[in-house]
Amino acid sequence: MKCCEFFDWACKFLKPVTENEFNKGYATGVCVVLAVVLLMLIIKIIFKLIFRRHRCHEVCTSSADGDVAITVNAIEDTVRAELNAFPSVRIIKIRLYRVRKTYMLNLICEYDGKDGGLPQITQKVKAALAAMFQNFFGVNSIRRINLKFERLTQVKEEVAVPAPAEQTIEPVAVSDEKENF
Repeated sequence: MKCCEFFDWACKFLKPVTENEFNKGYATGVCVVLAVVLLMLIIKIIFKLIFRRHRCHEVCTSSADGDVAITVNAIEDTVRAELNAFPSVRIIKIRLYRVRKTYMLNLICEYDGKDGGLPQITQKVKAALAAMFQNFFGVNSIRRINLKFERLTQVKEEVAVPAPAEQTIEPVAVSDEKENF
């Protein structure tokens, strides 16, 4: 099928649609809606490309003396050491992202519920980590610390069950007679 034959076929197919003014308006409206949806998808893709987060492997700080780069492994070790004060929170993964000149730290954790409610412990963890980055590393470009809890286990208080008293088992006499029920 040649290109001209395809367009001739398409024109013959659309001829009944274009004969009526209502059909012309309806077809135009459908085409406008499809064009707007396609345009919105293209704009969304462009914005995703421009404003996406870049995963990075180090935090760079610059000073007059020179630049200092702190790797994710160093950050992970110090974060784990800092969170030893919170035994109910256990870190599974640490991810570091960069958006322009600021950094985001994503911590994927699990929480067992020993130290109270989740909102209180998250505020304490975030405050401790922000202070650690400021005091230990001298980094204040980490703007957000996100905590994602994958597992939440509620600790049930164990109830002391009394030990059973020793019981003696008495032998049961077995009779050869059949019982009629």
